[in-house]
Amino acid sequence: MWILIGLTVMALHVMAAGRASAVLDHSPTDATAAEQTVRVLVGPHPESVQRVLPTDFAAVVGYRPVLENGYPANPDGGCSSPIPLPERFENACRTHDFGYDLLRYAQRTGRPLGPWARPALDHMLIERMHAACHDPVCSAAAELSRAGL
Repeated sequence: MWILIGLTVMALHVMAAGRASAVLDHSPTDATAAEQTVRVLVGPHPESVQRVLPTDFAAVVGYRPVLENGYPANPDGGCSSPIPLPERFENACRTHDFGYDLLRYAQRTGRPLGPWARPALDHMLIERMHAACHDPVCSAAAELSRAGL
Protein backbone atom coordinates (compact mmCIF):
# COMPACT_ATOMS: atom_id res chain seq x y z
CA MET A 1 0.00 0.00 0.00
CA TRP A 2 2.82 2.45 0.87
CA ILE A 3 4.41 1.76 -2.50
CA LEU A 4 1.15 2.59 -4.29
CA ILE A 5 0.76 5.82 -2.31
CA GLY A 6 4.38 6.76 -3.01
CA LEU A 7 4.06 6.08 -6.74
CA THR A 8 0.82 8.06 -6.92
CA VAL A 9 2.40 11.02 -5.14
CA MET A 10 5.45 10.96 -7.43
CA ALA A 11 3.39 10.68 -10.62
CA LEU A 12 1.06 13.53 -9.70
CA HIS A 13 3.96 15.73 -8.60
CA VAL A 14 5.83 15.21 -11.88
CA MET A 15 2.70 15.92 -13.95
CA ALA A 16 2.08 19.20 -12.13
CA ALA A 17 5.67 20.48 -12.09
CA GLY A 18 5.81 21.63 -15.70
CA ARG A 19 2.39 23.26 -15.57
CA ALA A 20 3.20 25.23 -12.41
CA SER A 21 6.45 26.73 -13.70
CA ALA A 22 4.79 27.94 -16.89
CA VAL A 23 1.94 29.46 -14.91
CA LEU A 24 4.13 31.42 -12.51
CA ASP A 25 6.34 32.99 -15.21
CA HIS A 26 3.64 35.43 -16.40
CA SER A 27 4.65 39.05 -15.71
CA PRO A 28 2.50 41.84 -17.21
CA THR A 29 3.38 45.52 -17.32
CA ASP A 30 -0.14 46.94 -16.69
CA ALA A 31 -1.35 44.96 -13.68
CA THR A 32 -4.57 45.71 -11.82
CA ALA A 33 -4.61 45.84 -8.01
CA ALA A 34 -6.23 42.38 -7.94
CA GLU A 35 -3.52 40.99 -10.21
CA GLN A 36 -0.78 42.56 -8.09
CA THR A 37 -2.40 41.08 -4.99
CA VAL A 38 -2.47 37.57 -6.45
CA ARG A 39 1.19 37.93 -7.47
CA VAL A 40 2.16 38.99 -3.95
CA LEU A 41 0.03 36.21 -2.45
CA VAL A 42 1.75 33.46 -4.45
CA GLY A 43 5.18 35.09 -4.20
CA PRO A 44 7.87 34.97 -1.52
CA HIS A 45 6.29 37.68 0.70
CA PRO A 46 2.54 37.00 0.99
CA GLU A 47 2.43 38.93 4.27
CA SER A 48 2.75 42.11 2.14
CA VAL A 49 -0.68 41.67 0.52
CA GLN A 50 -2.24 44.53 2.50
CA ARG A 51 -0.01 46.99 0.60
CA VAL A 52 -1.55 46.11 -2.77
CA LEU A 53 -5.03 44.85 -1.79
CA PRO A 54 -7.70 46.70 -3.79
CA THR A 55 -9.16 49.46 -1.60
CA ASP A 56 -12.72 48.31 -2.27
CA PHE A 57 -12.05 44.58 -1.75
CA ALA A 58 -13.96 44.41 1.55
CA ALA A 59 -16.94 46.30 0.10
CA VAL A 60 -17.13 44.01 -2.93
CA VAL A 61 -16.36 40.66 -1.27
CA GLY A 62 -17.60 41.26 2.27
CA TYR A 63 -14.50 40.85 4.45
CA ARG A 64 -10.90 41.94 4.93
CA PRO A 65 -8.31 39.17 4.95
CA VAL A 66 -6.67 38.29 8.26
CA LEU A 67 -3.02 37.34 8.65
CA GLU A 68 -2.49 33.73 9.82
CA ASN A 69 1.06 32.46 10.23
CA GLY A 70 2.32 35.10 7.80
CA TYR A 71 -0.33 34.42 5.15
CA PRO A 72 -3.44 36.47 4.39
CA ALA A 73 -6.58 34.38 4.69
CA ASN A 74 -10.36 34.37 4.43
CA PRO A 75 -11.29 34.14 8.13
CA ASP A 76 -14.36 32.05 7.29
CA GLY A 77 -12.65 29.87 4.67
CA GLY A 78 -11.40 26.34 4.99
CA CYS A 79 -10.80 23.07 3.22
CA SER A 80 -13.72 21.69 1.27
CA SER A 81 -13.17 18.14 0.17
CA PRO A 82 -15.22 14.97 -0.22
CA ILE A 83 -12.60 13.24 1.93
CA PRO A 84 -11.36 14.45 5.32
CA LEU A 85 -8.09 16.37 5.07
CA PRO A 86 -5.48 16.86 7.79
CA GLU A 87 -6.22 19.77 10.13
CA ARG A 88 -2.77 21.17 9.32
CA PHE A 89 -4.07 22.11 5.84
CA GLU A 90 -6.69 24.55 7.16
CA ASN A 91 -4.53 27.69 7.09
CA ALA A 92 -3.41 26.95 3.53
CA CYS A 93 -7.04 26.37 2.51
CA ARG A 94 -8.14 29.70 4.03
CA THR A 95 -5.36 31.47 2.10
CA HIS A 96 -6.43 29.66 -1.08
CA ASP A 97 -10.03 30.73 -0.45
CA PHE A 98 -8.83 34.34 -0.16
CA GLY A 99 -7.06 33.90 -3.50
CA TYR A 100 -10.23 32.63 -5.14
CA ASP A 101 -12.09 35.59 -3.62
CA LEU A 102 -9.57 37.81 -5.43
CA LEU A 103 -10.55 36.07 -8.67
CA ARG A 104 -14.23 36.72 -7.91
CA TYR A 105 -13.45 40.34 -7.00
CA ALA A 106 -11.67 40.86 -10.32
CA GLN A 107 -14.60 39.34 -12.20
CA ARG A 108 -17.20 41.44 -10.35
CA THR A 109 -15.29 44.66 -10.94
CA GLY A 110 -14.99 44.05 -14.66
CA ARG A 111 -11.26 43.25 -14.81
CA PRO A 112 -11.02 39.44 -14.70
CA LEU A 113 -7.57 38.01 -14.25
CA GLY A 114 -5.90 35.97 -16.96
CA PRO A 115 -5.73 32.18 -17.15
CA TRP A 116 -2.48 32.16 -15.15
CA ALA A 117 -4.07 33.24 -11.85
CA ARG A 118 -6.11 30.23 -10.79
CA PRO A 119 -3.36 27.66 -11.47
CA ALA A 120 -0.89 29.88 -9.59
CA LEU A 121 -3.22 29.90 -6.56
CA ASP A 122 -3.75 26.14 -6.81
CA HIS A 123 0.01 25.58 -7.02
CA MET A 124 0.53 27.71 -3.90
CA LEU A 125 -2.07 25.63 -2.02
CA ILE A 126 -0.51 22.29 -2.92
CA GLU A 127 3.02 23.50 -2.15
CA ARG A 128 1.89 24.70 1.29
CA MET A 129 0.08 21.42 1.92
CA HIS A 130 3.23 19.47 1.09
CA ALA A 131 5.30 21.77 3.31
CA ALA A 132 2.97 20.91 6.21
CA CYS A 133 3.43 17.16 5.68
CA HIS A 134 5.89 14.92 7.49
CA ASP A 135 4.61 11.51 6.40
CA PRO A 136 3.54 9.72 3.20
CA VAL A 137 -0.17 9.63 4.08
CA CYS A 138 -0.25 13.41 4.49
CA SER A 139 1.64 13.85 1.20
CA ALA A 140 -0.86 11.57 -0.51
CA ALA A 141 -3.70 13.73 0.86
CA ALA A 142 -1.99 16.81 -0.61
CA GLU A 143 -1.74 15.12 -4.00
CA LEU A 144 -5.35 13.99 -3.87
CA SER A 145 -6.25 17.61 -3.15
CA ARG A 146 -4.38 18.62 -6.31
CA ALA A 147 -6.51 16.22 -8.31
CA GLY A 148 -9.66 17.73 -6.81
CA LEU A 149 -8.87 21.33 -7.75
